[in-house]
Amino acid sequence: MKGSSLTNTFETSKKNVQMKKAFIILSFLIPISTCLIGQVGWKFSTSDNTTLKRNYIESLSNGSFFRLSTADTLSPSCYSLVLIDSSGTTLNQIELCIADSNPKVIAFTLDSITQRLCVTEQSESNSAYYMHLKVFDYNLNYMDSLTWGVTKTSSLGVDVFAGGIDTANNKFIVYRSKDMFDQMWNRSICRKNAAGVIKNNIVKIGQAANDGFYINDVVIAPTGNIYIAGTRKESLYGNFFYLEKVNANFTTIFEVKEQYVLNSIDNNHVSSIHLSNSYANSPIIVGGTMFGLAPGDTMYRCHGIIRSYSSNGMLRWNFQNYEVRDYKKVMVRHAYVYAVGTNNKVVTGLDTKISRLFHKDGVVDWHRYYGNKSTPLCIQVEADKSFLIGGEKQSNITLPSGSILTIRSYMLLRYSKTGKRLYDYDHVWDVSNETSSIQGAITDIATGYNQYYYAAGTNRIVQNNSGVISTFDSTTVLQFTNGSLRTGEYIAAEVSLNLRPNPAKNSILFTCENQVTDLVIFSMTGHKMKTESINQEGTNYSCDIAHLSPGTYVLRVKANNTWYTTKFIKE
Repeated sequence: MKGSSLTNTFETSKKNVQMKKAFIILSFLIPISTCLIGQVGWKFSTSDNTTLKRNYIESLSNGSFFRLSTADTLSPSCYSLVLIDSSGTTLNQIELCIADSNPKVIAFTLDSITQRLCVTEQSESNSAYYMHLKVFDYNLNYMDSLTWGVTKTSSLGVDVFAGGIDTANNKFIVYRSKDMFDQMWNRSICRKNAAGVIKNNIVKIGQAANDGFYINDVVIAPTGNIYIAGTRKESLYGNFFYLEKVNANFTTIFEVKEQYVLNSIDNNHVSSIHLSNSYANSPIIVGGTMFGLAPGDTMYRCHGIIRSYSSNGMLRWNFQNYEVRDYKKVMVRHAYVYAVGTNNKVVTGLDTKISRLFHKDGVVDWHRYYGNKSTPLCIQVEADKSFLIGGEKQSNITLPSGSILTIRSYMLLRYSKTGKRLYDYDHVWDVSNETSSIQGAITDIATGYNQYYYAAGTNRIVQNNSGVISTFDSTTVLQFTNGSLRTGEYIAAEVSLNLRPNPAKNSILFTCENQVTDLVIFSMTGHKMKTESINQEGTNYSCDIAHLSPGTYVLRVKANNTWYTTKFIKE
């Protein structure tokens, strides 16, 4: 079924950017050396007027992408699945509706192996909870589905976490449910095989009252292997860091259940899973938190951990970071592990911590920190090995009246492979004086491969007009483009040091295109006058030289594992 309302909304949004067309074309003509790393090509913003808003995106290699979202033209129980090309033109569109009450879309995944789209949903009737998996091809043709119900007499609640298919066309849904005594959470998997036969769901429960499984992340691989992670609670022994691998026949291949402190009731858990490849023997990367004493710390507390396991569950390496409270998202690409977490140095746990490790041994390549009371929600690694992070951050905006309003705004960051921050998106909010709050977040990122990438966000704007409170919910997709820089592997340009002032009195400033990590100043006779480790971001760096005697000196800086040299005069 074709849908015109949302298409018209998109077309209206496109007309709003027609006046910027010339500017965008000129942007592509800017030389790489001066090109902004992350220009907005266009954006779609659609009001959905519902707290159940969802906004998922998945991209194809030609720059087009699929978007699954709620919209104001549909009821809260309906969603729109759209295929859009890189120019912003809608190529195809269908509507998905859930007939039961309390409908939710849980996940939207693209499987490049089977070339299918999977939409996982949840709903309930008066007597049962239902889980739905709808499968489409890349042309949005409906292929197949799986619907499974759990009666309320045997379960007091159901949370669906993921659905997917394997290359044999078996379909799986992973969920958890409470037992009838409201004590144990059960982790469950149901399956429909290629012949269309629904097999009984496999339930795994705790060992005693108040035990259970608390799922945080699930991966269903094309091989049919299912990876389930979160917390396993045992009433006699506390909470465990939990990871389980199950094959297509529901046989557990391995289970990891661990604590650093025995009988710990603290929040030990896995937050995120990522596989190195699509094969059955793929190593597994997980990120999360564990209570204990991390290396370099002086106090017992929950701290971020990243672990690599072999396909049979053997621990390959274990990385701990006391400065991170919880590694929320992990991803493996280009022989590196990329991870984002939350800050462990403040009570709120806000601010973003970023890590890149070598996949082979878990050794740190670099760490970075981003403040603004930010929270990371999603990540993506690009073909040029740059690293995209989406989430929310604190920001101040100026209302038309001139007053300042503190809000939660979109966060979108991009770091180079050397850890240099290339881009920090600052969203422009067009709001009235009556605006009392804004809550916005980037919730999903998709790689466009063809000079583009996409960021999907949701937001809520509250207005207070003489005591009348109005709430507006919307979803947004932003296309970012950065010209020819995105067409191939990142090749570091020859690094140049532009130093100023020269001569200088108290300090020198210099600009370097790559991330600078170390600095050394020598006298002309070869004596080392100053050594400093650099922890600055951006392109501009500063160095105090007030202690130096007048004369000529040599400045050496290390960037991207290479030393670069220039001279300056101290007055």
